[in-house]
This record gives sequence, structure tokens and C-alpha cells, in this order.
Amino acid sequence: MIFIMKKSAITVFLFASIVFILSSCSGAGGNGYDIKMRLNKGDKFSQNTEMDMDMNMTIAGMAKDMKMKMSTGSSFEVGDSSAAGKDIKITYSKMNIKMDMGLGAGVNTDSIMNQTTKGIIGKSVVITLAHNKITDVKGFDSLSVNSGDTASVKLMQKMFSKESLNNAFGIMFNIYPNKKVKEGESWTADNIMDVSGMNMKVKTKYTLLRVKNDIAEISIEGTIDSKGNMTQGGMNVDMDMKGTQKGKMNIKLSDGYLSSGNYDMDIEAGMNIMGQKMPLKMKAIAVMTGE
Repeated sequence: MIFIMKKSAITVFLFASIVFILSSCSGAGGNGYDIKMRLNKGDKFSQNTEMDMDMNMTIAGMAKDMKMKMSTGSSFEVGDSSAAGKDIKITYSKMNIKMDMGLGAGVNTDSIMNQTTKGIIGKSVVITLAHNKITDVKGFDSLSVNSGDTASVKLMQKMFSKESLNNAFGIMFNIYPNKKVKEGESWTADNIMDVSGMNMKVKTKYTLLRVKNDIAEISIEGTIDSKGNMTQGGMNVDMDMKGTQKGKMNIKLSDGYLSSGNYDMDIEAGMNIMGQKMPLKMKAIAVMTGE
């Protein structure tokens, strides 16, 4: 049971990180607003996210209510441009996790993850951005962490691999339309995230609600629909995930960078680990701020 619970904690964190990870502009003319990041060399901006999650998972026939709080921060600095695109340095400034796995007094599940994630604070990677898509990621070696827990090290390596970084920040940049839009006009973005070998499909509809005081208010309506198999800690995990995401983002028209945002998520998933079926329901509330 202890072995299953430890693996479950890591798996739940991976799942929550995926979700977590699922947390712009010039003046208007007659044809609408050109919502895009300025990305001038030397520009610096940041994004911080606070997320509260309530989860219910059935493990070995027993229902467990769990809670998780995640607080993350990243800063961005625009570098050189080339034919390949814009180079942007991403530095991790904060990553705090508090977990209550419902294991009772004396069990500190926070330490399972925080001992691992603290090693990335202050570390940077460089992405190349072209047409709102990440085409390259460099500097992953700087994110190596020291931990006596082999499973945690492997988890971090997967979370911050080229594929995972590309997926996570690619979705962030995908909020921007590829044409001018008017108030009330919508556009969509489809993403397929490679999560440890499983394709996670995310479809999002964005709508420009209004523009006021240099801020473009954009609504978000997303759906998640995925089914497949991934490898976690040397084990095969079958997963079936469905969910919705609703919220708003406020983007500064002057430079296209995030001002603030929030969204709610409601997800149901079924996992099968080592023959153990683990239904999971999750509700999450996220608040984002930018500078």
C-alpha cells in the first residue's frame, strides 16, 4: 500500500502539472485589433500563477480527498532574432507545492516534490519562437536537479524535457490570433501535447470580449479529450481524461504581454496503474498575473 501511495503521489503531481501547465497588441482600426507580443530585443516580462486544486481519487478501493496548492513564476527576456525566429530566455523564479494526500498525520507529502523542484529556481532555458510556435529549446542541462529519489529525478527530467517545455509554453503563446480581430470575434487553437508518450488533446476557443484602457479582455473556453498510455516511473499508466476550462485573459495592447487572467478547470480521469484502477475527479482555480 505504501508503494502504491508513493507512486500515486508522483502520478497525481504529474497529472496536476499537466493541467497546471494548461494556465497581446496595437491600437484598433476599422479592421480590428492586432493582438500580438511586441518581442523587442531586451524586453522583459513575467508570469506568476497561483492554483488551488481539489481532487478525489479512489486507490485500492478507498476514496481519498486530496488538495494541492501550486505557486509558480517565470520571467522572460527577449534576445536576438534570426531567420529561425526570436530567442527568449525563460528563468524559473518560483515553484512551491503544498499537498495533502489524505494520508493522515505525520506524512509530509510536500517534501516529495519540493525537494525536487527547488533545484530549478534561478535556472534558465532558451526557446526559439516563430509564428507563435516554439521551434527549439536550448539549455535543458542547466535544469538538472539533485535528489536521492530516482523517481522524482525522472519526473523532473520529463517535465522539463524539450517536448514538455515546447508543449507547455507553446500553449501559452497560442492565445494570440493570426489576424486582426474585432470585439466579439473568436478564434481557435488546437494543441496535441506529448505527455510521456500519450497524446493529450486540448482545443481552445478564444473570444475578444472588449478593449478598454489599453487592455484586451479575452475569454477562454477549452476542452480536453485524451485517451492513451504513458510511462511513469517505469510503469505503464492507462489514462482516459475529459474536461473543460473556462476563464479570461487580459492582454496589454501596447506590448502584447499578459496583464492578468484566471480560469476554472473541471476534469474527470481514469488511471490504471499496476492493475489498480484509480478514478480521479479534479476541480482547479487558477489566477495569473503578469508584469
